[in-house]
Amino acid sequence: MATHGAKSFTGKNIGMVKLLKDKLTTENPGSDILSFHCILHQESLCKSALDIKHVIELVISVVNIIKSKALNHRQLKSLLEDLEAEYEDVLYHNNVGWLSLAKVLKRVWALREEIIVFLDMKEISCEFKTKMGVKSGGKQKMPGNIATKVKSYLKSLEEEMERRFQDFSNTEPEFNILAYPFTADPGAAPDELQLELMDLQSDPAMKEAFNSAKLVDFYKSLSADNFPHLRKFAMKMFSLFGSTYICEQSFSCMKINKNKYRGLLTDTNLEAVLRISTSNLNPDFKWIVKNCDRVHLSH
Repeated sequence: MATHGAKSFTGKNIGMVKLLKDKLTTENPGSDILSFHCILHQESLCKSALDIKHVIELVISVVNIIKSKALNHRQLKSLLEDLEAEYEDVLYHNNVGWLSLAKVLKRVWALREEIIVFLDMKEISCEFKTKMGVKSGGKQKMPGNIATKVKSYLKSLEEEMERRFQDFSNTEPEFNILAYPFTADPGAAPDELQLELMDLQSDPAMKEAFNSAKLVDFYKSLSADNFPHLRKFAMKMFSLFGSTYICEQSFSCMKINKNKYRGLLTDTNLEAVLRISTSNLNPDFKWIVKNCDRVHLSH
C-alpha cells in the first residue's frame, strides 16, 4: 500500500494502514500488508536537501525569456539548427514532476554557448550571461570551487535518499528472491516458496526463459498450477512500485465522468469507465463483437 505519509494513513493506532492490518490479521492470520511512502513523492522530497534554488531560478528565467514569446522561441530553434547544436530546443520545468529538472538543467548547460549567442543577437540583458561565466568572446570562466560544491550536493542527496528509503532495507531479502530466483537460497525463503524455488532452479528451460525475458514477463509466464505462491509473491512485490499518482489519476477520471450532467451513471458503469481509463490493456474489439449474443445493427 502506497501512501503520501500523512498521519491519517500512517498513524500507529488509528491510521488507515494500521486498521487495514488489524482487519487482515483478524480475517487471515499470518497475513500482512507491505506499506511504503509513495516512491515518486519520496524522490520529490529528497530535492529539499539540495540548496540549488539560485541555479534553478537562473535557468528557469532564461528558459521563460526564450519560450514565453513565440518569436524568440522560433528564432532560437532556427539558430540551433543553423549551428548544428546538440539539441534543437530548450525544455520547460514542471514543478509537479521535479525529476524533469535534471533534464532542463542538462539541456541548458549543453546549449549555454548558443543561448548566450542568441541573447547577444537579440540584445537581451539578463543575469544568465554573467552568472554562467560565459563572455561574448566564447571563453568560459568557471568558478574554482565548483567541484567541491558538486560533491557536497551529491553527498547531501545521497544521505537524504538513504534516510527516506530506509524502509526498503527491511524487505531486501524479498527483493533478492524476486530479482535473482535462480541464485537465491531456498532455505532462507518463506516456507511457502521453498519447494517452488527448488523446482524452478532445477528446470533448465525456466532458467533460459529467465535470461531472455524481462523480469515482469518471466513471472507472468509461470504456470499458476506449478508456481502459485511464487506468482502471488511476485505480484505482491511488484505492486510496491505503484504510486499515489495512480489514485490521483483515478480520482481525476471519476470527477470528469461523474458530473451533474450524468446523474444516471451507475456505480457499475463508473467502475467500468475507471478500469478502462486507468488500464494499459488494449481491448480486442473484434473478439468482443464476435462473441456478443446479440449485435444491434440499427446503429
